[in-house]
Amino acid sequence: MRDIEKVNAEIEEVKKELENVHGTGTEVYARIVGYYRSVRNWNKGKREEYNHRLMFSSENERIEKTLSDCDCPPISGSLNFSNSENLSEKKEQIA
Repeated sequence: MRDIEKVNAEIEEVKKELENVHGTGTEVYARIVGYYRSVRNWNKGKREEYNHRLMFSSENERIEKTLSDCDCPPISGSLNFSNSENLSEKKEQIA
């Protein structure tokens, strides 16, 4: 069994090792003009554009706009399939 001094000494040793950790370079691939290519090989203009890109995650996004937010005039005779009763009625109108 180890005593507390040995455990503390090991912890200090690991802390010192962690202070000197250096990562390795990674290669980033991104889609450009229909295919994936290493960003490192992009021309200067494309690399600059890449730095201005915004990352999007659909998991946390919701579309907040609704029809009432639209400034467009309503279309007369448009179909509204919001409920099944209305759906049957509209299908009959189409047929």
